[in-house]
Amino acid sequence: LYLHQADLAMTLNKPTDAIQALKAYREHNPQDPDTAKMLAGLYTQQKNYTDAVPVYESLLKQLPESDKAQRADVLRNLGY
Repeated sequence: LYLHQADLAMTLNKPTDAIQALKAYREHNPQDPDTAKMLAGLYTQQKNYTDAVPVYESLLKQLPESDKAQRADVLRNLGY
């Protein structure tokens, strides 16, 4: 339900609503890296770096060391 709401909100160009839906989803599914990536990306698009950084950091901890491409993407978003 929350992911559907987030998708609909993004389609309607309502990033604040999408963020709320993704945050609600993450409360129940904190280990979902795809949701973390979407949420951090939306925060970044909104220039809300204060909230984006902890999500990116949490995502970095979730990704396996062998996933070098995604880890590099997260590190780049963190400014490394």
